Amino acid sequence: MDGTWLQLASLGAGLLGGIVAALLAWWVYLAGVFLLGCFCGCCLCGALVVLIVVLASVTSHWYTVTIGALMMVVGPIAIGVLAVLLVKPVIIICTSFIGASMVGSTMYTISPGEQWTVYASTSITLVLAAAGIVIQYVLVPRFLGDAETDGQPEVTYILPSYSKVDQDVFKP
Repeated sequence: MDGTWLQLASLGAGLLGGIVAALLAWWVYLAGVFLLGCFCGCCLCGALVVLIVVLASVTSHWYTVTIGALMMVVGPIAIGVLAVLLVKPVIIICTSFIGASMVGSTMYTISPGEQWTVYASTSITLVLAAAGIVIQYVLVPRFLGDAETDGQPEVTYILPSYSKVDQDVFKP
C-alpha cells in the first residue's frame, strides 16, 4: 500500500509542478513581451521628444522638459501594456522599429548637433521600420484557422512563388 501512495503522490507532484512551470513560463513570456513593448516605446518616444525639441528649438522652457519627461515615462508603459494585449503584431512592429532606430541613431552620429541629421535619421528610421513591417508580414506564413490536411496545418504564403504544388512536394 505504501508503494501506491508514493506513486500517486509523485504523479500529483509532477502534475502540479508541470502546471506551475507552464504558468510561470507564460508569465515570463508575457513579461518579455511587455519589456519589448517598453523598449520599443522608449525608442519611439525618444525620437518624438528629440523631434519636438528640435522643432520647438527650445530646450530651456519647463513645459518642453515636462512634456518630454511625461512622454518618456507614460509612453513606454502604455506601449508595453498594448504589446501584451496584441502580442503577434506588436512583436513584428517592435522588432522593425528597434532595428530601424539602431540604423537611424547611427545616421545621427555622422554630424551630431546639426538639424539636417535629425531629419535624416528620423526619416531613415520611419522608412526602414515600414519596410521591416512589410517584409515580416510578407515572409511570415499564414495559418488558416483550424483547417488541417494530413495532420499538418494548412499554410499559405503571400509570396507568389510558393504555391500549393510546392507545399505538396516539400511536405515533411
